[in-house]
Amino acid sequence: MGGESTPALARHGANRRPPVPARPAALDPFGPLGAARSAAPGGDAGRIRPPLQGERRHGVSCPRALGPATQKKALHASERDTPRVQRLRAHWRQKRRDLDPRRLIFIDESGLNLALTRRYARAPRGVRAVGAVPQNYGQRLTVLAALDCDGIRAALLVPGATDRDVFLSFLRQVLGPQLRPGTTVVMDNLAAHKNADVAEVLQRAGAQWCYLPPYSPDYNPIEQAWSKVKTWLRGIGARTRRKLSRSLNAALTQVTPQDAKAWFRHCGYPVH
Repeated sequence: MGGESTPALARHGANRRPPVPARPAALDPFGPLGAARSAAPGGDAGRIRPPLQGERRHGVSCPRALGPATQKKALHASERDTPRVQRLRAHWRQKRRDLDPRRLIFIDESGLNLALTRRYARAPRGVRAVGAVPQNYGQRLTVLAALDCDGIRAALLVPGATDRDVFLSFLRQVLGPQLRPGTTVVMDNLAAHKNADVAEVLQRAGAQWCYLPPYSPDYNPIEQAWSKVKTWLRGIGARTRRKLSRSLNAALTQVTPQDAKAWFRHCGYPVH
């Protein structure tokens, strides 16, 4: 045959594709996701999705990329992030190292009403779970309570909100007789907690007192107690004040010494 023939190897090499880059030893499919999450405060899918779509030609499913299912946010007051409050919180973390957890009593208030009910219920797939609660549930109630590392020490249920007189009655008639010299009463910054009469009652009992930094319920273990108590009350669903009062007494007994110690440790007070 006429002409020179190209060697088979040369012909094959002329049509060869460029070499494929070596595959990395460890793939990081979530690299762009991590950067997008860092730039989207709160982890909102609406804020995460646009940067990811800029890196890929196809749509992005954030729930699938994130792995875990969508979760309820754990919210805190934005004021907590201010430099002033951060300094006060740091000061409290330093101060609590010198406090004996076995001598601490935390006081707090929580609101109740006659429309408490469970927030979740079972229903067939595709059918909405429904429930009924009264729209006219009367006057709001407030429960004041004190928690130490062995459980609830004292509690008082009153109509309406807490004011100076209500709080003083709680201290004088309910908690005061149980206070011992050397006890430290810890309170938040509610105005009713800060007056000369409160200081006088605690002084007479030989107790000391101090105040948590503002916007810091995470440093108060009684907040965890309220969560357990209200879950119990939601399950009962009391619709009269008398039944709510009885149910509250039963709910408070559900707070065990083991619970209290665990909540103390969770909030940074190492009790054993």
